[in-house]
Amino acid sequence: MSRIKANVRSGELNGRLDMIPMLTIQRTMALNALRDADAITDAIMWAINGIKRLVAGTPSKRQALKRTFKHNDA
Repeated sequence: MSRIKANVRSGELNGRLDMIPMLTIQRTMALNALRDADAITDAIMWAINGIKRLVAGTPSKRQALKRTFKHNDA
């Protein structure tokens, strides 16, 4: 769980937004923007971690395929 989601659930973020003088609609827009930014960063991190896993697993998969083809030829 990301830090912003944890803060939203605990009410800390709402408390900080309440300290800033702004209209209710502006406060709602700011909170939605923070949630959107959090979702985007989560998606980017998910993609980066997926690419890292693919790159890290590539040599071992190649070696496993080479072993499989060697066994089939014999």
